[in-house]
This record gives sequence, structure tokens and C-alpha cells, in this order.
Amino acid sequence: MKCMSAKGARVPDNQAKTASMLWYQDSMDASPQKKAGEPRQQHLVSKMLLKQFAKYDRNGWKVVSFNLEHPDHGHRPKALRSCGWVENFVKKDASQVERLWGIVEQRVAPILPRIIASTSIPTQEEASALKDLIALHLVRSHWYSQVHKNAFIETSGKMKRRLVGELGAELRAWALSETGLYLTDGPAIEHYAERVVNRSEAVKGELDGTLFRESIERTFTKMRILIDPWGVEVLETGANELVIGDCPAVSVGMKNDIIHSYKMAVGDASAVVLPISRNAIMSLSSTTARGAIGSFMVDQLNELQIRAARKYVYFHPASKREEFVRRVCARIPAMMDRSVQNTVRMPKKSYLLWLQSGVVAWRQRSGRPCWLRPRAARRVTVGFGSYGRRSPRWHRVFTSS
Repeated sequence: MKCMSAKGARVPDNQAKTASMLWYQDSMDASPQKKAGEPRQQHLVSKMLLKQFAKYDRNGWKVVSFNLEHPDHGHRPKALRSCGWVENFVKKDASQVERLWGIVEQRVAPILPRIIASTSIPTQEEASALKDLIALHLVRSHWYSQVHKNAFIETSGKMKRRLVGELGAELRAWALSETGLYLTDGPAIEHYAERVVNRSEAVKGELDGTLFRESIERTFTKMRILIDPWGVEVLETGANELVIGDCPAVSVGMKNDIIHSYKMAVGDASAVVLPISRNAIMSLSSTTARGAIGSFMVDQLNELQIRAARKYVYFHPASKREEFVRRVCARIPAMMDRSVQNTVRMPKKSYLLWLQSGVVAWRQRSGRPCWLRPRAARRVTVGFGSYGRRSPRWHRVFTSS
């Protein structure tokens, strides 16, 4: 096929040449200048929560920071200020969001030690403050950041497809008036549609961080309203110690006291859990109550924190949880990016290896490997289920864009 110029001269339909003529874009700086006084190290795990897992020595409060990417390395206690933070999590006007978090944390700070030390049921005021703490950690998290990115990619893709399809005639007329060239179907019009989308205010807002900051503020308000009717259940673990991950507030699906899935939408979850100390965890439930859980449930909750975490898990220096974390890490594919998971099923007796060429899923009975190659440019998360029409109980592979 050929492209026609405005003067009627034929231009060879060379994709590389056409792209260089029409769809050259000036590079946009995705890292905006930070204003003076804006925080760069933004804590996604509140320091007042980390303090409940820390030990005090002559150099201050310290907590063990376990790097899940290097489970066999030595893990020494670190100061609280060096744990649980991400640089430039909110790129633009971060101080505005930090003030919002500060209001919540100042409200919870005097209540949290009292809840941990007490044996009584939380009052209505205390339950309201604890729900705000859960809402804060649900929104200020790696998980929500990835959800926002996936939603933006999906929306911009829909805009591009609509421009190419439903609004194709208008797009060609626009391109003709702007560049003097007629666009052919295929790569030409698709590249021009992408160019139009990339010049939109929404894309500019995403690149400079404005869209993400506004999304965080809006979603935090919606999350508070959503979980307001729920009760808060404080569960004590006794001598069984808890760990806390860098994505501590997790929505879970449960049946018969077994956690079978996690990271689903809050409205579809059976509960939302958040560790508040070495020996206590709070959960959103139907009523406000206080209770106790045994070692089996504690192990489930600790494994949940490890699987939901992006990179780090924290625990008390005197606890004996390091070997437990290593055992769980041995069951998780080492190179898998856990931040892209949306709803994930907890695996049962999984034997999985992550290799550069794909995922090997071992059949339960014979043990023979089956190669499951994910699509190009896709992230892979692994759960448990059936794979294929005739195959007996393979491990299901979920793909997320």
C-alpha cells in the first residue's frame, strides 16, 4: 500500500521512514523537579507500626529488614528511618499527601499502644481510628500503585483503539491538517493515535505524578467510606510472633479459617488484615471484637505478609522468624515480581521454578515438567487450579498486563 501526500505525490510505504517522519516525539521528563522541602523518602509502612516490631538499644529503635530477593544473605537490624520507605513514591506535591497521612497517624499514635496493651474491646472512637490506619496502608502501598498503573495503561489503550476504529476518519483528517499526509491503515494510523494520546493532559499528568497523587487522595476518601460500616477485630497471637511486610494491609478471602486468596477488591474480601504489633493483628470484620488465634493461623498470616510483600519483610530482632521466612521464600519463584498480582490464589503443595524461558509447572503425580510460556511483555503470577482441558490439576498461570 501507499501513502498519499497532500499534493498528490506518492510516498513509498516504508514503515521506518514513515514513523521517523510523523511520529517522532520529544522525550518527556518523567522525573519532575522536586520543590524545596518536599520529602523524597516517603514511608509506606508507618514508623509507629514498625516501632511495635523493633527493639531498643543504645543507638535507638531497630528492626530486622529481611530482603526477599536475597533470602540467603545476612539480615541485620536497621534503624526505623531506613525501613519501609520508597523514594519519590508520590512525585509531585508529596508534602500535600504527607500532611494527609500525618493527620491520620497523629490520631492513631496515642490509641495504638493502648489497644495493644489492653484486653478490652476497642471503643467506637478507637475502631474508627484503626480503620483509618487500614485505609491509609491500603492506598499508600505498592499494590495500589500497580493497580493505578494497570488502570492507566488499560484506559490509554482503549483511547488509542477508539481513535483508530470509531474515530478513524476524524483522526485521518486531523493528521492531514497537521502534517499534510494521508494515513494508511496499520502501523501508520496506530502510531499517530499513540502520538495524540501521549499529548493529552491525562498522560502528562501521569508522567509528572499529578494524576497518581489525585488518585491517592480520592481513593483514600472512598476507602474510608467503604470500610466505615465494618467492625474492627483485634486478634492476639500469644507467644507466636508476627512479621510485617512492606505492603502490610492485605485483603483476603477465607473459608473455614483457611486463607485461599488475597489481594482482591476490598468489597469482595472476607477480611482486611494489618499487623499492629509482634503479638497482635487487626482485621476488618462484621463486628468489633477481641479474640485470640493459634499457631496455625499465625503461620498463615505470616506467609500472607511474605507473599504480599514487594521486597522486604520486617520482624523483631529477638524473634525466631528468619528461618520461617526463608522456608516461605523457597516456595516462591525468586525472580517473580509480586507487585503485579491482583487476585492471587494461595498454592497447595506447589513445586515451581522460575527460569528465563518460562515457568515450569510440575504435575502432581508424575512430576514431569510442562513448559508454560507467558505472552511477550506480560507479567506472570502463579496460583493453584486446573490448567488445560485434559491435564490433571496443573498450576494455573494468571497473566497481568
